[in-house]
Formats: sequence, C-alpha cells, structure tokens
Amino acid sequence: MGWIYKSEQYFEYNNVSPVQRVLLASFHLEGIALQWHRWMTKFQGPLTWEELTKAILRCFGPTDFEDPSKALSRLRQTTTIAAYQEEFEKLSHQVDGLPETFLIGCFIAGLRDDIRLDVKIKHLTTLSETIDVVRLIEEQNQLQKKVTHPYRTQPTAATTKTSVSTTVGVLRPPPNLRQNMNPTSNVRRISNQEA
Repeated sequence: MGWIYKSEQYFEYNNVSPVQRVLLASFHLEGIALQWHRWMTKFQGPLTWEELTKAILRCFGPTDFEDPSKALSRLRQTTTIAAYQEEFEKLSHQVDGLPETFLIGCFIAGLRDDIRLDVKIKHLTTLSETIDVVRLIEEQNQLQKKVTHPYRTQPTAATTKTSVSTTVGVLRPPPNLRQNMNPTSNVRRISNQEA
C-alpha cells in the first residue's frame, strides 16, 4: 500500500501519463514482486495502472479477513509512544471516512493507564494536539521515575540493639539515652566533591 501511494505521488508530481505508469513502475519492482509482475504480464497481457494496483493489493496487501478498523480499536501501547503512534497511523491510513473524534478516542483508549488517565482529563479536540500532549506526559512520567526517593535513614547499631521502649524519639533521644549517645559516632564527614 505504501509503494502504491509513493508511486502515485511520483506520477502526479512528474505528470506521468496513465499509459506510462505501469511500465515506469515495473522498473522499480524487485525480488518476488518482480517475479510476480513477469508472471502476470505473461499470462494476462499488459495491465492498466488500476488493474495492476488491484492485483498488487490482492497478492501483497492485507487480506479481506484483516479489518484495519478492528485492529485500530484493539491496538494497545506496549512500549513507547513513538512506536504506538507509528502503528496507529499505519492502521488509521487504511480506513477511510473515520471522524477525528473516533480516532482521538481510539488513540487514547489504547494508551497505558499511567498516560491515558492524564490525557482524558484534558478534553483534546484534534488528533495532532492529542499526540503532542501524550508525548509530553510520557516525558514527564519518565522524568518522575528518575527522581530519587527522599533520603531515608537506616537503623544504626545503637538503635537496633535497644528495645522498643528505649528507641530514639522523633525529635530527640529520650532522656535516659542522651548521656550514652555520642553525637559524632554515627556521623560520616564527606568532602565538597561528594556533596
């Protein structure tokens, strides 16, 4: 389908006449497509561009059992937004006449939960705007994952050996432990470079 699209764009740009299209396109066939074309012209004779494109789609395109609109509605993001967007665009170009609101709904429905919920709140009106916002949310989520957790103190030997009733309080040690604690025993000095 992509090859046909590119060919038609080339023909339109260069004003190639319909009579010359099949011959010109055949120059660019390779491998199995070239063998197939030789077989077609041998047994069916010269083809028009419309006949050739129909035959190409029958042989190399999606089958009648593949429904791009169903595949589009079942599409789910499993990796990055860029990969999901690429597959979404590939499927959506195969279906004509879908309203943009439907495409936006399908795109949002296939997103991972951590992204989809943030996007649904925005009430976006165009697909391109939705994709832009989704990319920003993905970037924001990735940055949030990189943020380190707040510093948590590990229990020291002094606090683990004491019983529950004599553990260090939230604000300061209880009075019976104040005189036994050395304030510098659990302190590690770091250099300016480490800081």
